[in-house]
Amino acid sequence: MQFEDIFNKFLLYRGEIRYRRKKEGRRYKNYFVLVDDSYSKKNVNEWLLAERL
Repeated sequence: MQFEDIFNKFLLYRGEIRYRRKKEGRRYKNYFVLVDDSYSKKNVNEWLLAERL
């Protein structure tokens, strides 16, 4: 049910869906988070393969 809400927001606003697991008691719960697309692109370093070789 939480995934459906996050997916609907993703369709409207775009971005990136991230998956996390959080321990609650003895069990793990799945959490989905919608992150702004521009945020994730800042952390990506671009380089050419030829530069590395």
